[in-house]
Amino acid sequence: MDSHIPEPASWVAFDLDGTLTAGETLAYFLRAVLGPRRFSGALVRSVPEFLGYALGTVPNYAVKERVLTRTIAGMPLEELETHGARFAEETLPGLLRPAVWQRFVAHRDRGDRLVLVTATLGIYAQPWAEAAGFHAVIATGLECDQGRRITGRLAGKNCFGPEKARRLQEECKIQVLDHAYGNSRGDLEMLQMARHPVCISRKNAFGRLLTPLAPARIPQLG
Repeated sequence: MDSHIPEPASWVAFDLDGTLTAGETLAYFLRAVLGPRRFSGALVRSVPEFLGYALGTVPNYAVKERVLTRTIAGMPLEELETHGARFAEETLPGLLRPAVWQRFVAHRDRGDRLVLVTATLGIYAQPWAEAAGFHAVIATGLECDQGRRITGRLAGKNCFGPEKARRLQEECKIQVLDHAYGNSRGDLEMLQMARHPVCISRKNAFGRLLTPLAPARIPQLG
C-alpha cells in the first residue's frame, strides 16, 4: 500500500472584493458595461443611497438593488452574461492583490478544495472563479423577468455576513473550513467557521506578511 497518500482535501474559502482584489469589483464591472459617461451619471444619482448606507439608514442589499435598477435593469440576461465573461477574462485579473492571489495558488497547488464566497455578482464572479480553479462558487444572483431581462433586483439574499455561512453549510454541506480569507464585517461568520481565519488587512500588509502555508499533511499508515 502506498504510504504517501495525502489526507482528504480540506475546504478553503476566499472572499473576493477587498480580499483577493484591492477593492470593490462591481463598480469596475458597471463601468465596463455602461461606459465611463453613463456610469459616472449613475454614480452621481446614487449618492443618496451611498450616504444612507454610510449613516446606517439604508441596508446594503437595498443600495445594491437601487444601483442595479438604475444601471442594468431591462438588459437581456444573455447580453449581461457576455459582459460578465469578458470582464472576468480581461479586467478582473488586473484587480487582484498579488500576495493574496499567490496564497490562493499555494492552496490550489497543495490540493485544497477551494470555494469563492462573495457578495458581488455571480455573473462575472462565476466564470472568473471557474477559470481560476475554484471548485465551488457562492455569489449574489440577479433576478430576471419572464422575458429573461434583468429586473435590477437580487435573486435571493445578498451574500453578505450570515448569508455566507448559511450558503456554505446548505449548498456546499461545509460545516468547518480549514482556512478562510476575508477582509470585512461581511466575512465574519465565514471566518468563524474556519480553523485558520485570516483577515486581509494592514496588519499583514494586505497579504504580503502571511505565514507560508504548511505542505499537505501525509497520514501515517500501519
